[in-house]
Amino acid sequence: MKSRSLFLARGPRLAAPAKLKAKADKRKHEDVYCSVECPPIDSDWKEAGAEITAHFVAMVEHIVSKDKKAIIHPWDSSGSDLSKKSDKVKSKQQARRYVNNSMFVRQGFETKFRIRVSHDVLPSLMELNSNEGLIIEHDHIQEKERTCIGFLVGANPDAANLEDMRASHENHSVLFGLKVLCEDRTINLSSADQKIPFKLRTQAIHIIVGAKQAVDARDRYNRVFGSRKEGGYPQGMKLRFVPDVADARFPVTPNTRMKAVKMMSKQKAFMVA
Repeated sequence: MKSRSLFLARGPRLAAPAKLKAKADKRKHEDVYCSVECPPIDSDWKEAGAEITAHFVAMVEHIVSKDKKAIIHPWDSSGSDLSKKSDKVKSKQQARRYVNNSMFVRQGFETKFRIRVSHDVLPSLMELNSNEGLIIEHDHIQEKERTCIGFLVGANPDAANLEDMRASHENHSVLFGLKVLCEDRTINLSSADQKIPFKLRTQAIHIIVGAKQAVDARDRYNRVFGSRKEGGYPQGMKLRFVPDVADARFPVTPNTRMKAVKMMSKQKAFMVA
């Protein structure tokens, strides 16, 4: 029997399968932070741009020579990555996209900055200490933002072994779990608009931590190097911790600020003794 329908019956149309987007290749070590120190600048400020750019290019060439798949990311996550296939960086302005600061240069002085890299080889293989003075180091604190939580009174930065001090602090029962750096810096108790006069400035060992650990670290250092002296002094050094009062994220009272000024005076007296 013939069908009276003029059209053939068809089933519902199947939806076309969605096209899968290709995912970017992952590296074994993603977003690794490294510190770079370039050789002292020979040129004056007018010609220093080309010189620091050449140092930056040498750094890139070293990294991609150790890992051909390595990627140097823009510091603020905007713009394209640098890789072995990228065009060579040709200016300081272009290089600044990939570092954490303005790459300030001064004749006769080293230029320091940090970079963010993803790579497959071991982090230690990316490091460098060349005869020309170019240094690349894997950051001990693997955070984008770092902060100074305060300084120690009673220690001479020139006489102390800062690496040994760092290790003793990180292995202390109260401080264990923190990632810290001990650095020789000038004490600063005021904002950028109210700098301390040069004759009143003094050096001290400052404690640097990742921004995520700042609140916890300030509390722990106060417990160890404050009146409670929990766990004993690392290395047996009787020091006093003074929290950073110039950090706007941690408001302090006028009384606390005055105490910090007195402790700075004690540190200055200790340094000239």
